[in-house]
Amino acid sequence: MDNIYSTKEAAARLKLSPAHIVRLLESGQIPGKKLGHDWIVFSLDYKRKRKPKGYRNLATKRSYTVKQIKQKQS
Repeated sequence: MDNIYSTKEAAARLKLSPAHIVRLLESGQIPGKKLGHDWIVFSLDYKRKRKPKGYRNLATKRSYTVKQIKQKQS
C-alpha cells in the first residue's frame, strides 16, 4: 500500500463529502479500516455510479435568448 489517506483527503481527491466517504468505507465500496474513531482509506479506486448533481447536459436542453423568442413570435 503506497498511499494512505484520511477521509478528508480522500473526499477532496474524489470530489465527495467526507460523510459520503465514510458511508462508502462502511459499505465496503472503498477499501479502508477504522482505527478508533477515525477511518483510513487504502485506495482511491472508486468510480461514481451517477453523475454529480450539478451536471447538466447542455446539448439536450434548449435555452433561448429574449431576441430569439421575439423573432419566433413574429
